[in-house]
Amino acid sequence: MRAVVKVKQSQGQTPSNATRYIAGSKLDPEREGAKSRPLFTNEGHDDLTYRKADSFLTDGHGAPIKNDLIHFSVSFLNEDFEALGSNDQERKELLREAAREAMDEFKSDLRVSDWRWVAGIHLNTPHPHIHFLVFKEMTTDRGKPRRLGRIPKRLLPYKERSPDGAGAAVEGKLGEAFVAALERAQQRAAPKKEVLEREGQDMARILLSNTLEFDSPLVHQGIEYRTVENFYQAMKTPKDDLGQGIGGATPCPIGLVRDTPSGFGDCAQAQVRPRHEMAYETQSDGRRGYPGRQQGKSYWQSAYETPRQQRESHHFG
Repeated sequence: MRAVVKVKQSQGQTPSNATRYIAGSKLDPEREGAKSRPLFTNEGHDDLTYRKADSFLTDGHGAPIKNDLIHFSVSFLNEDFEALGSNDQERKELLREAAREAMDEFKSDLRVSDWRWVAGIHLNTPHPHIHFLVFKEMTTDRGKPRRLGRIPKRLLPYKERSPDGAGAAVEGKLGEAFVAALERAQQRAAPKKEVLEREGQDMARILLSNTLEFDSPLVHQGIEYRTVENFYQAMKTPKDDLGQGIGGATPCPIGLVRDTPSGFGDCAQAQVRPRHEMAYETQSDGRRGYPGRQQGKSYWQSAYETPRQQRESHHFG
């Protein structure tokens, strides 16, 4: 079952400590922290202490007695909980929304117009679950006071017998309401998760591209660039400021280049290699030939063009 409803015993005339139990019992320090869990209500509160929760249940008359409360829990599959967001904070927010939707359906089934309940989310077990405390005194949809003694049996889980005699657990109407609300919450979460995944992929591509180095140094306006990031930043620099280079570095005289990959080292004589010493390479656009430098400018000498044709069409420095 994707939602398991369990009713807890709450009997006696003594003040109940159930809100304190829900807020502070068996905290998982890794997932829940060291502070008490916040409690939420049917009226939009999301961060109540157990004392304020008691006051909310009794409409300001202190802690409720045990006989005035219906205590039940609803447990979920961990994979259903994880589908609500990328972290526990997001997941708990949508789980609270789902809980309110399911409890509104519960209220409608009871034909109740006004009631009070508080709840808390527990992440201290393999199955995330919510504890609910419902105050028994409520108002019907006809405006009459009503005391709900217990959750009607027709709404609770039951076992269904198959023809071969085997028993199968069924969630019951209350459990089904929670599953339906959970699925709606997951649908709301899906687009946001997709956006976050796309943003993460885009950022990874940007970080990767910024660290890439050219196969051979790129010389532009007398400055040598070795990484994509260096060249990209230079292209964003106003033309009038290029005389200062990147980050205040002045360009080298014609025929000289920076001697460090970052482009901020000392100027040194450019190394011009004879064609027979150059490695035969393939450019990103598919052209094959030899990298070279002429009169302080880098160019690509195609294997299929004369040097004169190359100089006229493929200078990029």
